[in-house]
Amino acid sequence: MKPRPMAAAFPRRDGKILMRKHISIFAKIFSLLFTAAACTLGGGGSGLLPLYDEFFTLGNPIVSQKYTADPAICVFNNRVYVYMSHDLDGQSSYVMNDMTIVSSDDLANWTDHLEPFTVPQCASWAAYAWAPAVVFRNSTYYLYFGNGANGIGVVTSDNPTGPWSDPLGQALVTRSTPGASGVQWCFDPAVFVDDDDQAYLYFGGGGPGNSRVIKLNADMISVSGFAQEISPAPPHYFEAPYMHKRNGKYYFSYSSDFSAGAARIDYMMSDNPMTGFVYKGTIFDGPPDNGGNNNHASIVEWNGGWSLAYHNRRQALLDYGDPGYMTYHRSVCLDALYYNPDGAIAKVIPTEAGAAQLEYLNPYSTVQAESMHRQYGTKTAGFAGGIVAVRAIDDGDLVKYKGADFGAAGASSLEASVSGATGGSIELHLDMSPSGGVLVGSCDIPPTGSEIHGQPSTAPSIKR
Repeated sequence: MKPRPMAAAFPRRDGKILMRKHISIFAKIFSLLFTAAACTLGGGGSGLLPLYDEFFTLGNPIVSQKYTADPAICVFNNRVYVYMSHDLDGQSSYVMNDMTIVSSDDLANWTDHLEPFTVPQCASWAAYAWAPAVVFRNSTYYLYFGNGANGIGVVTSDNPTGPWSDPLGQALVTRSTPGASGVQWCFDPAVFVDDDDQAYLYFGGGGPGNSRVIKLNADMISVSGFAQEISPAPPHYFEAPYMHKRNGKYYFSYSSDFSAGAARIDYMMSDNPMTGFVYKGTIFDGPPDNGGNNNHASIVEWNGGWSLAYHNRRQALLDYGDPGYMTYHRSVCLDALYYNPDGAIAKVIPTEAGAAQLEYLNPYSTVQAESMHRQYGTKTAGFAGGIVAVRAIDDGDLVKYKGADFGAAGASSLEASVSGATGGSIELHLDMSPSGGVLVGSCDIPPTGSEIHGQPSTAPSIKR
């Protein structure tokens, strides 16, 4: 058994800290890194390649403890949520049957909400859970998903992270839906609610002629009329439709086919959400470390800026070094998106750093262990009582939290809530890099007899 940090109450001191966005030459801004320095525990290690230097600088992918794809990025309650397909470790085809959710208020440290939607537990009629779309309306969160390529379902919740219930007990859209009979892949839902409160469902894949849009009724769990093809037909259309609106213009984006190489994210514009579109070009070329394979993107505005969420396959390559392992192990990334003065979208440049951190992490409040920037060698898991924990920790494993503002005075101690069957120790580093960093302290973790959450021990304070 291995120790598992249950939560981390970061360094405390007397007095007030600086405002999160306050920048001062006296402020101490650090990235925190916990490392398992001497875990005397079983488990045999993670099986990953040795720690890669990029660990210390990467911001993309945004999730490193699991494999994720097909992002639907949303803003709820002034917080960014990303809903994603979950590529299972070791899968050799697309057998996703649950959805991963992460959220952030700074675009750098992401809280792992695990996989609260899974089939058939949450939708007994479905065998797969692919490529989500989520919208809030009627005081309800609606999550739409593809049952493989054979229909689109919808589940509901009063919370952005679930639990989810199935209001229909069957698919919302299938090939029996008027206008959808010719759709090769009946999947990849995208939901858009216009300013007049009319909602639209976009879906379909498999190549040209397979894009569809249909109106949703106000209840969001039934459709109105028939599905019609996006008109004029999107050039080189393949899959992954998405709709957003800016300054009165409708932007229909999608993944292109492979006729000109790797799949791109192209787009069209119109004054109407269903027709009259004009092809405008490419938002995003195939990213590096994607093996020339598929992509899926969504776009969001938040805190005065726009972002593009997409996936590549870099984390699998970093973890295992095997290009053959990349195909079915994708990873969601996030980069800034900009508009030209004429409203056209400037081509998005994929970066290793990812989106800029929007505010500093407050280390004087409790920081949950699973609200991380990056990790190496660990996993997250759920336990009784709604606890989410970082687990599977072996010697040398790392968890990083980015951009903590310790204020002018700095911190004097740290407490971490940890439990582990046979104990071990952890270290706290500031701004660690391949050439070293600042080790500010360590603490021994006494054995608690079990990894299962009960009353986790509180680690001794780390003194500076």
